[in-house]
Amino acid sequence: MSITKDRVAGYKAALADHGIKEKDSFIKYCEHGGLILPEIEKVITELMKLKPRPDAILALGDKLTTGSLRMLKTHNLNVPKILVSSAFSNSDTTELIEPPLSIIKQPAFEMGEIAATC
Repeated sequence: MSITKDRVAGYKAALADHGIKEKDSFIKYCEHGGLILPEIEKVITELMKLKPRPDAILALGDKLTTGSLRMLKTHNLNVPKILVSSAFSNSDTTELIEPPLSIIKQPAFEMGEIAATC
């Protein structure tokens, strides 16, 4: 999806802006957008086996966020002490997660409203 491409491009640009070398092995995709938990489990397991292991997870959607957190818990990884997790999310349920996540919210309704009036 183009939104995924845009978000990955933003991630890569942020790394470049801060002088952090991009590692292609750190970028993983879930074909079903987080709807299938074993798919997320496979990706998290692959990431946790990397040397060096990533020190943060950026999930690009609500289902990926909750699924990733579930899998990190399965791997006994303490968020945020061992691994930081942040996400794109429009779900109010992310406010219930402790410790709180860093969330990038995109007000889809408001964005659509503005686009429709331009």
